[in-house]
Amino acid sequence: MQDGRASITLLAQKVGLSVSATAARVHRLCDHGVITGFHASLDPAMLGGVLSATVRVRLSTSGRCAAFEEWLEGRPEITEVFRCTGNFDYELRVTCRDARRIHAVISAIRHAGGAAETETTLLSGRVGV
Repeated sequence: MQDGRASITLLAQKVGLSVSATAARVHRLCDHGVITGFHASLDPAMLGGVLSATVRVRLSTSGRCAAFEEWLEGRPEITEVFRCTGNFDYELRVTCRDARRIHAVISAIRHAGGAAETETTLLSGRVGV
């Protein structure tokens, strides 16, 4: 289900269970950490004056993952972080007001974050999939 605001009644209808069984299952999934939260997804392009980019990062030393992840915390421009396999260690989603700020964030990742290499792609629009 894509709508995190859907009622338990609607969800029960969709899955073919009673309301009480559905509620119990949702609570159990939350308690066990399977459901990690309910949130709103914003389209940065709809906010106006916002640029988004993906930044792939290869760390200078593989043992620096914990330090890099700690460094990422509290950086509001970095909205998503994924660990990767392949040539890069991480893929980040960066959202900023302008290209100058994106450049500043990438520079900080390279210098303070300990990245050996970065590769950046500006995102031009969301595709409804």
